[in-house]
Amino acid sequence: ETGENEVVDREQEEALVKAGFDAELLLSDPTFTGVVNQVIEHTFSVFTGTTSDEADKRETAFMAYRGIADIVDTLRQRVGVKNQILESRPDTDDNNQEEQ
Repeated sequence: ETGENEVVDREQEEALVKAGFDAELLLSDPTFTGVVNQVIEHTFSVFTGTTSDEADKRETAFMAYRGIADIVDTLRQRVGVKNQILESRPDTDDNNQEEQ
């Protein structure tokens, strides 16, 4: 049973590493970052451009901002997990080259 757990753990670890590489790729994509920045700028503009009686617009803009920020934070977390896994491996250089 220990062998099975090690295989499952290794498979889960590999899935996390792959997710980290995928997230890193997305975060480095200029189209993705451009869209993220555009959405953030738009939501900030809407938020700051509202009057005191437009609470609904401010709330909608804030929620849109929080949504995009959560997506970026999740992607960054995946990259961090990948880096931690790879750093904990004695053969990190070999694994890093295999994944790319």
